[in-house]
Amino acid sequence: MNATDQTPPRIESLMTGDTPPVDLVTIRATVTRALLERPVLPRAEEVRALTVDLRAHLAVMADETEARRDACARSTGDWHQWNALLNRARTDMQSDAGPGLKSAVMHMYELGRTCSHLVDKLAE
Repeated sequence: MNATDQTPPRIESLMTGDTPPVDLVTIRATVTRALLERPVLPRAEEVRALTVDLRAHLAVMADETEARRDACARSTGDWHQWNALLNRARTDMQSDAGPGLKSAVMHMYELGRTCSHLVDKLAE
């Protein structure tokens, strides 16, 4: 093992002072697991666990997104972009997975894509 292998991973979080820190690394790891292409449907327990995690991440990111939107002058391009992301996150958090595993997986993918968009925008 060389010296570069012993370097701790970079911690990436977003701290603005107005909202709790957003752990972008953990969110990205959850998104990666949720959006992983699989040859078969994942187990229902895994889908439920990832969906719960994605919803929690969306809630945290929605707070930060709202703070960013509110910091922009209303009706500017930036304000509209943050507002659209916020509305998407809120809509996704209010929707449910449906009755079967296939619909639960599709819902998990939708939550994962929204989280991915938000985390990328918040990291800018």
